[in-house]
Amino acid sequence: KGEVFRRHARTRPSHPRTGVRHQGCFAQDLGDCSPDISREHFVSSALLDAIGGGGLVRADGLPWLNGGARALAVDSFTAKILCVRHNSALSPLDNTSAYLFRLLYSIHPARVASQGALPDSCIGIINGHDLERWCAKVLIGLCYSGNVHPGGESMKGERPNMALLEF
Repeated sequence: KGEVFRRHARTRPSHPRTGVRHQGCFAQDLGDCSPDISREHFVSSALLDAIGGGGLVRADGLPWLNGGARALAVDSFTAKILCVRHNSALSPLDNTSAYLFRLLYSIHPARVASQGALPDSCIGIINGHDLERWCAKVLIGLCYSGNVHPGGESMKGERPNMALLEF
């Protein structure tokens, strides 16, 4: 209550460190993986659910769409790119992105016009560092999964710079 500062999300896996490097996890160089890989939404499922509303999101520009645009289920935006341990540790960042979207949606002009004023739901505090870390996570996931090709070349499976992973 009364705070204008939101603490950053904890994104490091809990102790003890595992010393495991799962070959399918983009955070393997941190040496703290679980032995199991998970299906990670390369764009946060919480955000896609907030955008899609009905479980479908219109997508365009992904290599596997062959130049077309389609309405896809939220679960279509997954790839095996994070171990279970790192996927779980990074999920607070996904929640931050969905929270920001809901705040922005609450001040949509049509909603404001229908209510005659800004709703109380448009007031919120977001940790900017968490939002930056979420952007880095999404960019890493999109590149590592082969869903974007910076400079026209696929980066599928290429591990990111460790500085980006030191969340």
